[in-house]
Amino acid sequence: MQTDSHNSVIAQAVERQVIPWVTHWGMQRIFTAFHSYNDWRQADLPLPEGSSITYKPLKSKRVARKAHSQDLIPGVEAVWPEDRLWSVKKPRLCFILSGEVAFQIADYTFHCKPGHGIILPAGVAFPDGSHTCFEESLLAERQREILAITPISCWISRRFVDEHGDIRRSADNSGYPRSPIAEYLSHLTEEAVRRDFNSQAVCSGLLMAIVNLLHRELRTNAVYKTGLVTDVEHVSSSDDYQSAIKRAQKYIIRHLRHSPRLSEVAQYVYMSKTTFAEQFRKETGMSFSEFLNQSRVAEAKELLSGTQLRVEGIGQLLGISPRRLRILFQEQTGLSPSDYRKQRRIQK
Repeated sequence: MQTDSHNSVIAQAVERQVIPWVTHWGMQRIFTAFHSYNDWRQADLPLPEGSSITYKPLKSKRVARKAHSQDLIPGVEAVWPEDRLWSVKKPRLCFILSGEVAFQIADYTFHCKPGHGIILPAGVAFPDGSHTCFEESLLAERQREILAITPISCWISRRFVDEHGDIRRSADNSGYPRSPIAEYLSHLTEEAVRRDFNSQAVCSGLLMAIVNLLHRELRTNAVYKTGLVTDVEHVSSSDDYQSAIKRAQKYIIRHLRHSPRLSEVAQYVYMSKTTFAEQFRKETGMSFSEFLNQSRVAEAKELLSGTQLRVEGIGQLLGISPRRLRILFQEQTGLSPSDYRKQRRIQK
């Protein structure tokens, strides 16, 4: 299918700038945003080369937003009115394409240049688009461009100085419903925030997958020009809920060791706790805690059959005490873990 001019403009930027940057640098020039200046200071992590951070106190307090069907930009969860910041329920990934940028994040400013990227986890405050993010030096450069990538759409936002010295703006934007980009972006954000062992290499791989998937979507798939520069859509259809709950189930199983909480998983699939609990029961036929415990017992069966691990070690891997594991196992199988292991050995 032929892509329109908006898709072509973004595709060219991805092909000629973003993919080469990610191929060469991986995560080295990507900054993962923190919720506050103090959080960044406490993390004590090096900044990407050529970037810096300055403290910028907030003028206003966080004001929570309730979702309304008539909202111009759905999915905004909070605003900081005087600072012209907002936070949304889904992550986004930004790349600076041209110009020096002063990108405000919560109560600090990230000063960056072309080639730098920013991962914005859900809930982090960032500019609402009503101000320029210009560094003063941009007046000489004439233009600043940022590529924003979200789970369902992308756009290039421009601020430029016209021949009269006035600051103008324009944008090219496209959407890609039901793309795997959404899941990869969630995984990237999760890995970048957790900073587990070898996460830098994992993030680099996920980042490369995202930009190449985006390039493919823009070049070959049925993308469309979006009417608004937005990164959020309401989860409304049964298909959307089914997809979200399947992702939630995978997340739970993948993180058994960390004893995932309902609120944590609900945030991962961009739902309120109440909606998530209701939809989880509707789609799976069980509550969140029932599925969590069922998954623990299923994994315990595999470990009892295939390893020599003691119940204490298995409990540690599943995020619960040995006593709690024995109780759950007995309730669901009618056997103790040791009796189950003996039975499996006899059957083999």
